[in-house]
Amino acid sequence: MKVELKVLVEDATLRKGFIAEHGLSVFLEAEHEDGSKVTLLLDAGATGDVLLHNAKKLSAPLENVDAVVLSHGHYDHTGGLLKLLEKINGSNLPIVAHPDAFKQKYCVEEGIEYVGIPFNINELRERGAIVSQCVNSFKLSEAILTTGEVERVTDFEEPPKSFYYVKENRFERDFMLDDQAIIIKHTEGLIIVTGCSHSGIVNILMHAQKITGERRIYAIIGGLHLIDANEEKIEKTVDFIYKNQPQIVAACHCTGFKAQKYLSDKLRDSFKEIHCGDTLII
Repeated sequence: MKVELKVLVEDATLRKGFIAEHGLSVFLEAEHEDGSKVTLLLDAGATGDVLLHNAKKLSAPLENVDAVVLSHGHYDHTGGLLKLLEKINGSNLPIVAHPDAFKQKYCVEEGIEYVGIPFNINELRERGAIVSQCVNSFKLSEAILTTGEVERVTDFEEPPKSFYYVKENRFERDFMLDDQAIIIKHTEGLIIVTGCSHSGIVNILMHAQKITGERRIYAIIGGLHLIDANEEKIEKTVDFIYKNQPQIVAACHCTGFKAQKYLSDKLRDSFKEIHCGDTLII
């Protein structure tokens, strides 16, 4: 199986001619053993402008996308959807998301900031999207599926206490149950492509192993949300990843410099940073 991933949106870029913004979008093409192909987009960045610009630079055919998977309902992963749909004229594009992704989401720290999807679900449907709201794992092809809602097992991966959503006119703590990832069953083991890993990357990896029955983890790609994590959480996370011996750990977005340093020191050549304009062929 051959998998090619192109980073369309990320917080930084080291490549001339590309632009960056806070957020994430990964274009994914997979060719199965029988020659069949599937093209997916994980998330759409914050504005759509960066997504479209970098997709053109990377020759990533957005019109060929079979489905969009939303890792969760924050603006920096979803805000580009309307411009994407306008670019490809809707085309009955399936969008797979957890139902909680469409809640009114806020970050409450020094003030109150709206961080949810910057439009409602009807605006997606009006532009031709077919929105599937799924709590369970969703099969995208014979070898590719979503995690669905991730089982929370660890005692050190609690989501940030600053996230809230509105429910029946009340602010409620948002435990980010909508956080999900893509699982690819590669011949060498599982490839896990994440958005922010608000569920906890260790929880995500264990959940992927459980629902697929595959213990081997071949690659971990995406945001690991360790940017605000304390040293204990980073150490336990990195130790778990190291024990599973992935061949590739390509971290970005919300992983954080401190966690990237830990990963680099522990994993050596298996670790790399990825940014806008980068391509991974696995």
